[in-house]
This record gives sequence, C-alpha cells and structure tokens, in this order.
Amino acid sequence: MSPVRFGIDQLLAASDRPRGRLGLVTNDAARLAGDPNVPSRCALMEAGLDLVRLFSPEHGLGADAADGAAVGDGVDSLTRLPVISL
Repeated sequence: MSPVRFGIDQLLAASDRPRGRLGLVTNDAARLAGDPNVPSRCALMEAGLDLVRLFSPEHGLGADAADGAAVGDGVDSLTRLPVISL
C-alpha cells in the first residue's frame, strides 16, 4: 500500500508548479503529510510560491472558532499575509 499524499504534498513535489500570485483557502489543520508540524501555507512560501493572500473557512484560520461564529479578517502570525474570513 502506498503512503497517503495530500494535495499540498503532490503540489510541492510537482515539476510544473503554479506561477504568479496565489491565494489559498486554508486553516491550521492543513499540514504536510510528510511533516505534520509544517502548515501548508508555510511550506508553499518556503518553496518559493508567490502566496499573497489567505482565505479562512468556517472556524477561522486557527480552526478553533465555534460553528457559525463570526470570524473577522486579519493577518496570519506565521506568514504575515492578509487573511480574509469566508
């Protein structure tokens, strides 16, 4: 059986990575399969992709807000990128 590879792991291993400015829908639960200590947004930036904005789904970027709670926009403390709450 082959190991599980998340989409982020496959993207980082690909030779034809996206170019240009990128946004990412993410939260703190999005990690690398190969290293669960690394948030996917940090891995993308470390790989040289031009990540310019984050979008956080329900529960916020920290994945800790209550169901249906209003979560405001902000700035990610790890990447210093703007975060738009969806």
